[in-house]
Amino acid sequence: MEKELITQVISQGIFCSLFVWLLWDTRKEAREREKKLNNLIDKFADKFNIVEDIKDKVDNIENHIFKNDK
Repeated sequence: MEKELITQVISQGIFCSLFVWLLWDTRKEAREREKKLNNLIDKFADKFNIVEDIKDKVDNIENHIFKNDK
């Protein structure tokens, strides 16, 4: 009876350890992935700001051209 109990505790301990390790590893990967995605979003935001600046400049040029045509 004691031998079975010890065997069960040891086997459950291994699965518990594996579960904790898997959970920790998964969370670590998720944090790394989140950092990469945040960096990508920041880069897209910078590029979008550049596009907005170009649009504003084009609008100003159009306004200047159409203003001179009148």
